Amino acid sequence: MLGPDYQKPEPINETEQWHELSQQLDTSHSIAELNWREFYTEPELQALIETALKNNIDLLVSAERVFYSQQEVTQADAQLLPRIDLRLSSEKEGESGYLVSDPGIKNSSEFHGLLSWEIDLWGQLRRASQSATAEWQASYVQMYGAQVSLISQVARIYYDIQNIKKQIIITKKTISDRLHSLKTNKLRKKQGRISGLDVSQSKVEWLTEKIKLPGFNKTLKELKYKLALIMAEKPRDFSIPVHEKMNEYMHGIPAGLPSDLLTRRPDIIAAERYLEVASAQIGVAEANFFPNIILTSELGRKSNDLDDVLSSRGENWLIEFNILTPLLDWGFNKATLNKAESEFRQAALNYKNTVLSALKESADAFDNFEKAQEIFKLRKMLLSSTRNNLRIAELTYENGIITYLDVLDAQRNHSSAQQDLSNAVNDMQDAVVTLYTSLGGGWDASILNQKIKKPEGG
Repeated sequence: MLGPDYQKPEPINETEQWHELSQQLDTSHSIAELNWREFYTEPELQALIETALKNNIDLLVSAERVFYSQQEVTQADAQLLPRIDLRLSSEKEGESGYLVSDPGIKNSSEFHGLLSWEIDLWGQLRRASQSATAEWQASYVQMYGAQVSLISQVARIYYDIQNIKKQIIITKKTISDRLHSLKTNKLRKKQGRISGLDVSQSKVEWLTEKIKLPGFNKTLKELKYKLALIMAEKPRDFSIPVHEKMNEYMHGIPAGLPSDLLTRRPDIIAAERYLEVASAQIGVAEANFFPNIILTSELGRKSNDLDDVLSSRGENWLIEFNILTPLLDWGFNKATLNKAESEFRQAALNYKNTVLSALKESADAFDNFEKAQEIFKLRKMLLSSTRNNLRIAELTYENGIITYLDVLDAQRNHSSAQQDLSNAVNDMQDAVVTLYTSLGGGWDASILNQKIKKPEGG
């Protein structure tokens, strides 16, 4: 076959950032080896993911692209084999006396079997089949990539909804506390123990917290509607509980080796498959410079009478051997080859960029996880400190040592620390989802390696 035989690209060394991280992380195995059901263990989240994988429009479109590409493989393979057709025809023609000396009605009937075969002497059709197969494989991998992305989308929205619901619970509790403080201060003012300023400040704090609720409720509805759209459903409510427990992999993330990304991330595998597509197209383009050989044959019966079309006297046959060779195309074939070679170079650069981007994305995901983990620990410490500070402030205010403004500051700090801790938990959840996704988690790569072979019958 003409054109280069495809060779997989050389492995790309990991980035310096990845190398530094690999010294600190467990590289013996990776969380990406876990199926998404093993990673996302919450039953409610699993049910949402399963529904999304079944109904999501974008994922269904990806599946149709796979089917479409598979048909192109079937077509490309069919070009390698002889084609057999059957032709049946019958004509009745009335001839004019002005045109022929013996006018009348003429009958003509035919029954023929036709065989045509393009001899793939230069491998053009085989290269085309190789290209179509690699493109089918790329579309198959991209479907899995869409699945990985969809799973992460559902998980992120799920955790965002949990965070907003937690924020609403915290806010409602704060509103209740502020209302209790307002009523208490009103009673103290009647008793002459405090001024009207303390009551006014209590009311301001109570209203300030109440204003937050409509915004939280609006965000909650938007997230639920977004989730419904991903699941190809009409806008509706979702019963998502508020979990205090975080993902069990929060505090221990086995990373695996950077080289694992080359065999696990769908975008890298797809980029490599498109590299083979481009390589095979060079062979297709080179074959245009050489003769095209087509063998055709015809065997059948022909008669002027339909009743005689099957008799031996009506038998006729034809064999043709056609060679079509380029002579002068004004540089068309050369330009076609140059384009194919350029597309291969582009595909090689795209593959390299995809690998480097994947390494960077994974390294950034580890960095973000470490930062989110550090912030989470500090937020927990801050919440404990603000709780203790509020207790002391309330006691000292009761004894007349500090003003109510100091108590309000302590209350604000504690309420803010509660909400910030909830956000820190959500950031941790998001960091884990991002890390799991960046490592190619969420699908069984071993199953794909089996299915990525050329499909039977196309």
